[in-house]
Formats: sequence, C-alpha cells, structure tokens
Amino acid sequence: MKKILGIATALAAALMLASCASTAKAEKKATPAKTEAKATTAATATAVPEHGVIYSGDSAKTSFVLADNHTYGKNFQFLNSTGNVLPKDYKAAAGDVIKLHIEGTASKTIVKGKDDKGDAIVLWCNVVDTSAAGSYWTPLATQYSVMDEIPAGGAFTFDITLTLTKDGKAKAGGSGANVMMGTSNDQKEAVTLTTTKFTYEITRP
Repeated sequence: MKKILGIATALAAALMLASCASTAKAEKKATPAKTEAKATTAATATAVPEHGVIYSGDSAKTSFVLADNHTYGKNFQFLNSTGNVLPKDYKAAAGDVIKLHIEGTASKTIVKGKDDKGDAIVLWCNVVDTSAAGSYWTPLATQYSVMDEIPAGGAFTFDITLTLTKDGKAKAGGSGANVMMGTSNDQKEAVTLTTTKFTYEITRP
C-alpha cells in the first residue's frame, strides 16, 4: 500500500511540474517581441529654383558704416564684410536682377559732390565681387545713384534695382556678391546708416 501511495505521489508531482513548465512556455510565447522603432531623420534641403525668384528675404544687418576709404579713393564706403548681406550660397550670374528695399536714417549729412569720374552724386550702390578671385573689386552691375542730399538724422527710402552684367567669381559668403554703398569724393565725415527695413529679392531669367 505504501508503495502504491509513493508511486501515486511521485506521479502527481511529475504531473504538477509538467503543468508548470507548460504554463511557463505558454506565457513566454504569449509575450510579444519588443520592437525598437529606429528614428529616421530625413535631411530636407530647400532646392533653389533655376529661374524666377531664387532668393528673397531680410538682411540680418541693421547698421552700416560708410567708413574712410581714402587709401584707395577719396570717398567713404562700406568696407570689409559690411556689405555681405545676400544669402551666403548665392553665386551671382550675369542677367540676375537684384531688388533692394532699404529704409532707415543717417547719423551725419551725406553731401552731394563728385565721384571718381567727375559726375555729381550723393550716394552710389552696386553689387561688387570683392573676393580674391574677383581681384578684390569687380562691380557686377551699373551702379544705382542717389542724387538728393541726406541730412543728419534724416530718413531715407531706397528702392534699388541692379541688373548684373557679370558673373561673380565666388559665392556671396566668400565676398563674391557684396552689396556696396559709397559717397562722393566731397564727403568729409564717416556716416552710420541705421536701417529699419532692408529686404532683397533675386530673380534669375
């Protein structure tokens, strides 16, 4: 009898272990596999159109100094990177039309006088390649001229259209297309132009 009870007990224990193992396997199968979603970042680069308006925006600069340029001439003009206001990836091409709208005030009077050619002028504006490849001074368009004197503290508004006749040798970020301004040779004082609005639009035919 004891032998029978021992066999029965062992059999029950074996059945219990088998049942637990089966349950564990079932639970393991029921647990869904973890999937880690990999984040993908797609670089979205804005393509520049080949024709039409290829760039437009606002100048980040709001203060421009017409400084002494008497080493190379008699006028006062933007020096170094002051005129670097167009998009750094822009590469000037003949036929491009650049429109500038500039509003602001002048710290000192900008007088009427003569330019290097002897023509009357108050202020001139142009897009100039000042890169090494552009020989440090290659005007890319026919200059825009301001003919009315600007008094100290006086407000000004310029609507400037420049049609480029030459290609720039470098991108604007490399000084290949600087928006430059200068006075006549009769200007006696440096001037700070403080702008309240300075927008640009570049169209390629």
